[in-house]
Amino acid sequence: HLEMEDRPRFGKELLQWEGQEAMFAASKKAFLDFNATPEALLDTSQAPAVHELPPQPVPLRASPARLPSYAFTPRATPARRPSPHP
Repeated sequence: HLEMEDRPRFGKELLQWEGQEAMFAASKKAFLDFNATPEALLDTSQAPAVHELPPQPVPLRASPARLPSYAFTPRATPARRPSPHP
């Protein structure tokens, strides 16, 4: 149930992260391309900056560590009494 409620948040965060990942990949490629040129050996101050990539979002998962301890407490069941009629 928790996983289902979290899907909209996770979908939005994942989409934003994918956009940031694309920016990171493009900036890294520009940096690597620049460093492959002879000009890079002369002046590294002109090197393009590489954008930081935040950690990838993860969906919410219910795990035993997140559930309250009473969720694992056995439920008491009424003891069966022997029938007076065999």
